[in-house]
Amino acid sequence: MLISWSGFIDLIAPSAKGAPSGLIMDAARQAAIQLCEKARVWGWTSRKTPVEPGLGRYVFRFEPEVPARVVGVRSLRLDCVPLPCAQRADWPYGDERSGSPEMWREEQPGVIVLWPVPRKEGTLLVVADLAPAHDAPACPEFLLRDYGEAVKWGALADLTNTFGQAWSNPSIANQIFAAEFKRAVARARI
Repeated sequence: MLISWSGFIDLIAPSAKGAPSGLIMDAARQAAIQLCEKARVWGWTSRKTPVEPGLGRYVFRFEPEVPARVVGVRSLRLDCVPLPCAQRADWPYGDERSGSPEMWREEQPGVIVLWPVPRKEGTLLVVADLAPAHDAPACPEFLLRDYGEAVKWGALADLTNTFGQAWSNPSIANQIFAAEFKRAVARARI
């Protein structure tokens, strides 16, 4: 279930007195993005995706109603069989062979390349980590429920690190809020 970023206002506003709601929501979004990128707390499993002969590159994106983006792929199965992820040094660059794929690599977040290029049809199943899109109007409810404190610390570190505002306090931002956010991200990884 998706919730608006406004759900974080009551958590953040008491420590950022005078900060506009829109600014608080933007800070919450940025903190949630950082949390998801660093701690990989939002897992996703794709639907079975058809593999077409001669096509070795697959892109995993979301429709606009799902305000997310792929941060990284954890694993990939081809016809229910796990395929190993190849490191850059092990990738057979320039080898255009086709056959039964033996490995994959992530060209960029959400873009998978299979090698060799598939010769026959099949199905892919991908397990990936997600983060809110940079323009996401909402986020999954679990980010507030399970990681609200972490998002709060990250948002406060950002909000209070500005100068010349009623809610500014750069020394606290760096000494307390940023440190708490870093600890919360480390705890979320476990």
